[in-house]
Amino acid sequence: GAFTDQPPTRRSLAADLLDLPLVPAGRGTAALEAMAHDLPRERILVVLISDFELSPDELAALLAALRPRPVLPIWLRDSGFDAPPPRLGLAELCDPETGRRRTVLTTPRWAARQAQLVRDRQAALRRVLAEQGLSPIEIADSIDVAELAASLSEAPL
Repeated sequence: GAFTDQPPTRRSLAADLLDLPLVPAGRGTAALEAMAHDLPRERILVVLISDFELSPDELAALLAALRPRPVLPIWLRDSGFDAPPPRLGLAELCDPETGRRRTVLTTPRWAARQAQLVRDRQAALRRVLAEQGLSPIEIADSIDVAELAASLSEAPL
């Protein structure tokens, strides 16, 4: 018909894109950076939902690949990782990127050190976001729908 010569639209491709198998490989942000170059440059909002367990350099490279598209970062956090309980015990840790597991002896000193490392890393990531004029919506532990809606209504888009 008359419309067969038209390029596909994002809407017409949506069903095919949703059917693609997503298998995390745990190898950084290179795939996201490559995909970013294929995104349209106009009439788009990139909603970046992540736990942001990446280095500041990786985040900066990803944001550079997404530029000039508007980005709304939504940062998913777990308070148990942000501030582990200061108790003596054993914890099995699993790196979500590599799948590597290890058992550690937890102590109040270990918990304080982990919490400080998390605060330092989060501060570095916030600086990278701020350099791009971005302020993430942060969701810790569970989603408060009313709070999320309020944050979205205030987001600078």
